[in-house]
Amino acid sequence: MDIDELVRAARPRTAPGWARSEAGQRVLDGVIAAPPSRNGAVRATPARPARRLLLAGALPAVAVAAAGAVFLSSTTSDPVPHTNGLAPTTGSASPQASAVPSPTRAATPLTARQMLLAAAEQSAAHPAGSGRYWVVRKVNGNPVEVGPPGRRYTINDRRIMEEWNATGPVDPSFLLIQRDAGAGPATDADRAAWEADGSPTQWTVPPSSPGTDPVVIGAAAGPWMRRPNTGSRPDVPGAIQYYLGGRAYTVAQLAALSTDPRKLARQLGGMIQAGGIEVPGNHSLFQAAKDLVAYLPAPPEVRAAAYRVLAEIKGTQSLGEVTDQQGRVGQAVAFVRRDDGGRWYQTRLIIDPATGQALAEEVWDLGSGAKPGKTPKLRFYDLIARAEFTDEDVPATGDR
Repeated sequence: MDIDELVRAARPRTAPGWARSEAGQRVLDGVIAAPPSRNGAVRATPARPARRLLLAGALPAVAVAAAGAVFLSSTTSDPVPHTNGLAPTTGSASPQASAVPSPTRAATPLTARQMLLAAAEQSAAHPAGSGRYWVVRKVNGNPVEVGPPGRRYTINDRRIMEEWNATGPVDPSFLLIQRDAGAGPATDADRAAWEADGSPTQWTVPPSSPGTDPVVIGAAAGPWMRRPNTGSRPDVPGAIQYYLGGRAYTVAQLAALSTDPRKLARQLGGMIQAGGIEVPGNHSLFQAAKDLVAYLPAPPEVRAAAYRVLAEIKGTQSLGEVTDQQGRVGQAVAFVRRDDGGRWYQTRLIIDPATGQALAEEVWDLGSGAKPGKTPKLRFYDLIARAEFTDEDVPATGDR
């Protein structure tokens, strides 16, 4: 489970930096070490039912072993360079950072349906993969406001996690986690303000609640942790579970999903109902289909069907061409929902419809008025840096 997915599930309105606090570390450690239940299913954390009260579309896939889109490729350098931090970017740019071909450069903006159907066609044409491991590398970040009064600026606090999920009974599965991936100014304007502040290399965030300690965020990257992934099922040797609609499924079960969008929508609705985490409806269907195309190792034909499901969901909006937090250009679709606390949130899925690649997921705060506000504020994001089957051995760290 991604540290921030866990934190959001447990504390959906957590103050910035909570994941780094002692309490946050204890929560993560407990989940990583949690054994399977007696019936073979991964034990859900007590926080999981809280998804009914979450950020109204804010939470990425609830998963013990969440994964990314199968068709993304790795590079010889870090697939998501540290563009927001203090250190200069090194290595070549990711292939996804190149100019997006014609479908996203059209003179007439694409509707959400047109863009998603184009992505479906590209996804279906992509070959399926295989290997000893399903590996996914995600860079998670959230903006934090720091600096002196009157001269505040925003830094991006970053974490990286790699999941190496064995596809057979021989190889063990591992999690590689870098809780502190190095923070830095979010934009050029923030960098100028940071320099005016004396170019600090660490920032102290006030306590999130009474009785808690301040949290220190540093510009330097911290150490990596390498831990066994305990999400395997004793009754299916070597199998890792992936959460979809609130319940756990194996790769074989994901592969058995329908490639017909109407049938797949009904299957996802049944999963949501059985999972008991989301309230069935357009929003929960958007979440499930989004998770299927962006995070799970489903076959190309199933991902294509999930794109087609997204294309038909009432409430799915096209935001047109956008740039993700790495600087990659893509097309975004979004779903807006008001949470149980009365606050509006927008979940964005950024994809390259010319390739069918899911690039990132972002959650934006739209305020708490009677209607969504017109000045969104980024709450957090996930960059999909690598997601593929591989025969590589699990490395000691995630450094590249």
